[in-house]
Amino acid sequence: MIFTLRSNQARIERAERAAESKLVAAVIDKAAAEAAKAAVEAEERTRAAVAAAIEAVTADAREKLAAELAARQRAWEGWNERRLAAEGEGRPFTEPPPGATSGMNGNGGV
Repeated sequence: MIFTLRSNQARIERAERAAESKLVAAVIDKAAAEAAKAAVEAEERTRAAVAAAIEAVTADAREKLAAELAARQRAWEGWNERRLAAEGEGRPFTEPPPGATSGMNGNGGV
């Protein structure tokens, strides 16, 4: 009878340890799943923030480029009007084209 009692106690202890191990494993699995989900959500937020930053920079760059192109167009049109006026009046026109003072020929080349 003592043997049976000890044997039953040992079985109960093993079952309790197994249950505790399963519980610990389940808690660890749940924590890992939550951490993975949080990491995915953080990555999605980061991607969205990067996309928004790129869009903002791109929009700003487009506006800046449009302003630069408009300024260059105005410079060329003004230069050409002065050239045509000088030609019409028969006087020499020695003003360099826009961009020539920086060593550029006005279209980005040298």
